[in-house]
Amino acid sequence: SLTTSGDTSPASGLAVDRFPAPGGTSYDYRRSITVTADVASNIRNGKAVLVVHGIDPNRSGAYDGSAPSDLDPSLPLEATSPAACGSFRTWQGGLLGLDLGIDVGLGLGRR
Repeated sequence: SLTTSGDTSPASGLAVDRFPAPGGTSYDYRRSITVTADVASNIRNGKAVLVVHGIDPNRSGAYDGSAPSDLDPSLPLEATSPAACGSFRTWQGGLLGLDLGIDVGLGLGRR
């Protein structure tokens, strides 16, 4: 989980209180984390994806819908609904990109 602080393991998969959130229609997320050799290999080889969760269909600026999430009924569906996803791809210079128009400078280029 690409949280703003703390744990990034699968245990934080629904830590919506620590997910980055835009102040408008876009945001810039930067954080350095250490990954295992297997995860780094999967990223380099195009076998890793990023899923961005969180939608605001009523444009209220908050996750305030009444429908519960099917992943965790204590959370609103808006907070856990996938908004976009894409696979990582290696760019020249060791940067990574996503097919979402998101640049991720993880420094995991081919060696």
